[in-house]
Amino acid sequence: MTMPIIRVEFLYQPGEYARALRYVQVRRLLSWRDSIVALFVIAISIFLWVTGGFTFWVTLFCAVGILLLAMIAFGIFVTPVLVERSQPKLRERYQLTFSDDGIHFITANIDSQLSWNLYSTWWDGPDFLFFFSGKRDLSVIPYRAFSNPVDIDAMRQLARRHIGPAKYSGSRLT
Repeated sequence: MTMPIIRVEFLYQPGEYARALRYVQVRRLLSWRDSIVALFVIAISIFLWVTGGFTFWVTLFCAVGILLLAMIAFGIFVTPVLVERSQPKLRERYQLTFSDDGIHFITANIDSQLSWNLYSTWWDGPDFLFFFSGKRDLSVIPYRAFSNPVDIDAMRQLARRHIGPAKYSGSRLT
């Protein structure tokens, strides 16, 4: 069996990297659970206000709930845009070659051969492949960069072989 070699070339479209980061943030921040907690805290403050009037505790619970919701919204909607705008490398054309030997990574300022063991986990999202090297560092590859579905499947097989099974797979964000 011959080793698959997959070549992709792409330039991130405006907002594309931010959308990918938003997908990651929603899964990493546990935003749905945190949002429910924040709404519960706000509900407690409303209950305390209705049953006992306006007190220090009502103000405190309401402020904590609103602050938590604001932090979640900032992490999901603002942070990805700020990251995308602050990274000049995201405006460069990427040329990547994936094989069993590793990843050849080329941009206008980078020409590097990476080993698969750089990545600790990967996700198979609805529009992107995500490769994580640590808690905050990741590589995002849009599916549109692949020339055909066969290359996407070969890429998934390479990732499974060298990194392990995908931590997340599918499910489009709405």
